[in-house]
Amino acid sequence: MRKIHLFNPDTDYALASGLNFYTPPASVLALRSRLALLPSLWASPGDSILLLDPAPGTHEDLVGYLPAARKGLTLIPASTLSPDTPPPSDLIPTPWGWNRALRTRLLTLGFAPSLLPSEQTLDTLRSLSHRRSAGTFNRLLGSPYAAEELFSVEEVREYVEHHPDAWLKAPWSSSGRGIISCGELQEHHILPWARGIIRRQGSVMAERGADRVLDFASEWICSGGETRFEGLSVFRTSSRGKYHGNLSLRQHLLEEEIRKAAPGWDGSLICRQKEVLDELIAPFYDGPLGIDMLADRHGRVRPCVEINLRMTMGHVALFSGTDFAQEFNLLQ
Repeated sequence: MRKIHLFNPDTDYALASGLNFYTPPASVLALRSRLALLPSLWASPGDSILLLDPAPGTHEDLVGYLPAARKGLTLIPASTLSPDTPPPSDLIPTPWGWNRALRTRLLTLGFAPSLLPSEQTLDTLRSLSHRRSAGTFNRLLGSPYAAEELFSVEEVREYVEHHPDAWLKAPWSSSGRGIISCGELQEHHILPWARGIIRRQGSVMAERGADRVLDFASEWICSGGETRFEGLSVFRTSSRGKYHGNLSLRQHLLEEEIRKAAPGWDGSLICRQKEVLDELIAPFYDGPLGIDMLADRHGRVRPCVEINLRMTMGHVALFSGTDFAQEFNLLQ
C-alpha cells in the first residue's frame, strides 16, 4: 500500500470544534495552501500528495516542490476527486493530524471508510489531545509542574491573584495561539479572554509562569501499542509562546544546547517519558507525537509543557535538517 500525504495545519482548530464540518481561519488556509507540498520532505518515492486547496500560482511556487519532483510524487488535487471518481484504492491517507472534519471531507472525496479512523477513534484522539493530558502526564512522571483545569471565570480570577505570572491556555490550540501570559496583561484583558475560551471549549488550563531560556521537545511515533523515540528538537518561540522555527543541528549538538540551559540533563527523562506514553497514549493512538518541554533560568526542566498528537515541526526538522524560521513566518 502507498501513502497519500496531506498537510492540514488546521487540525488542532478542527479538534477544538469537535465538528464533522469545519472552516479554518483565512490565515491558516493560506498556510495550508502554501505548504501543501511540505510532506514531500518525508514521503517515499511512489507516494502521492493530496492538494486540499487550489495552488496560489503554480505548483512550482509551493514550498517542497523540488523534493516532490525529485521523488516523483504524484500530486492529486482534491477538486478532481469524488465518490464517482475516487482515488486509487491502494492509497492510505496520511495527514499532518486527524480530526472528524478531515474524515468527513475524505469521505466526500471518495476514500473508503476502511482506510480512515472511525469516529470513535477520533473522539478518543480529541480527548487525548486536550491539554489536561499534559497535566496527567506530569502527575504520572511525578513532576510538580502539572497544569490546573479551571471551569469558571471566578476560578481564573482566584488563580491569577495567587499566581500573577501564570500562563492560561485554551484546551485545544496550535503553535502558541490560544495562550496568554497574565504577567503581560491586566485583569480586564484576561477575564474576557478566559470567559470566551470557557464558553467555547469548556475550561481553561492554568500553569505557573517560568523564566524560560530554552524550548525543546522529544519526538515520537506510536504504533501497535508501543512508543518509539525518534529524536530531540529545539525550537524558538516569542515571549508569548508563539512558534518561530526549529534549530537545524545534529542530535548531539541539540543535546549540547539543552545541557547549556539545563546542566543536569542526562537523557534519562526520555526513558521515563516513554514509560508514561506507553501507559497513557500508545494503547489508544497510532501516529506521530511530540512532547514540548522547557528549561528555565535556574536550569530546571519542565518535562511536559504539552503533548501534540500529530506531526510536528520537530519531526519535520528530523526528516529534513532544514531551518524553519523563515519558511513558517505565517505561524507567528
